[in-house]
Amino acid sequence: MKTLKSSHFNERRKKLFLILLSAFFLIYSLASVAQTGSWNNANETTTGSDVGIGINTPDGKTEIKYDNPLKNGLVVTRVFNTNPGGGIEVVTIPTLPPDNNTVPININAGYFNFHDLKLLATNVNEKPIMIGRTFDKSNNIYKNLFLLAANGTLGLNNDNPRATLDIVSKRVTYNYPTALFGLKTSANFNYTRHIQIINRLSEKGYSNLSQDGDQGIFWTDGTGSCSQTIGTETETVAGTNKASGLVIAPWNHSDAGIKINGEGNIGIGTATPRNKLDVNGKIYCKSFEVTNPGGYTIMKITPNGYLWAQEIKVRQGDPWPDFVFNINYPLMSLSELQLFINTNKQLPSMPTEKEIIENGQDLGKMNTLLLQKIEEMTLYILEINKRLEIMEKQEKP
Repeated sequence: MKTLKSSHFNERRKKLFLILLSAFFLIYSLASVAQTGSWNNANETTTGSDVGIGINTPDGKTEIKYDNPLKNGLVVTRVFNTNPGGGIEVVTIPTLPPDNNTVPININAGYFNFHDLKLLATNVNEKPIMIGRTFDKSNNIYKNLFLLAANGTLGLNNDNPRATLDIVSKRVTYNYPTALFGLKTSANFNYTRHIQIINRLSEKGYSNLSQDGDQGIFWTDGTGSCSQTIGTETETVAGTNKASGLVIAPWNHSDAGIKINGEGNIGIGTATPRNKLDVNGKIYCKSFEVTNPGGYTIMKITPNGYLWAQEIKVRQGDPWPDFVFNINYPLMSLSELQLFINTNKQLPSMPTEKEIIENGQDLGKMNTLLLQKIEEMTLYILEINKRLEIMEKQEKP
């Protein structure tokens, strides 16, 4: 008996709920008609409890159709300082929950408070959960503005989103942003700190680097102005970038990453690039070539390790070896030098063959050592010359 009574009670509760739901939409539609005129068609609830406002055959659980562009379609307002509530929750659930978990509407004094209005889709491959669209009366064509698919993807100006967020620009003209992310910094909405993505650039669009048909990512702090020439027309553009830079880096508070400053200099591992490219670290490349403005190669490093250059300057780090000519320089005697060479098979202070093979040559240091040996050799020659002069004098009668 208790089970039977409980079942009858649940049935009565369902009927009461449907009556309240129908009354709510009826009151809502009447209020709308009183304030805005009339809908295209009378409100109607079709089979399957689909709700249409302004349309007899809704294409979804709820559809609102109207032809007044000066009025909003569906507006959900969250009122603060009231009982806790959540607006509208749109969910996709594989199976329908028990009836006692779906209480779509709570009616409080003076306003409607949507605590838990669930639009349920049982299959992610079925129709979208929510669609915002326009209707072309002359051509009898719908055009979707946004679409929330049952699999969680959202498309803007796109009927078939290919990613979590898929945006298609509403214009195909040049230099029109597809997406813009930023902060409003002044009363003029155009002058903001923002990053924008342009999918079709004209020649010199936003930058002198742009060529016809390029795509680009641009940023600005909104505080600058510049002269822009496109085709034959030149204009002054306000709200351009003045000093802000762009950082692409891992979030770990280290120096790893890339910084492009307001002047266009690129820094890798440095926050203050002073040249077109500043690198704080080692660079690996298979080949390297430098040309002058005329296209003539002035330096080249080939993949097999050869270096071609017209001139190479090495900044001196070690002391220049003119100290060899100091009067107290400890120059080896020729006999000591002979003994060192016989024992070590190399000149004093010079790197060994093994060291050169393993570590390569430091050009600056090697040139310094070679000059030191040349100066020592000069001293030896001068010493030998003195001995020869003495011997010549002694041989004269």
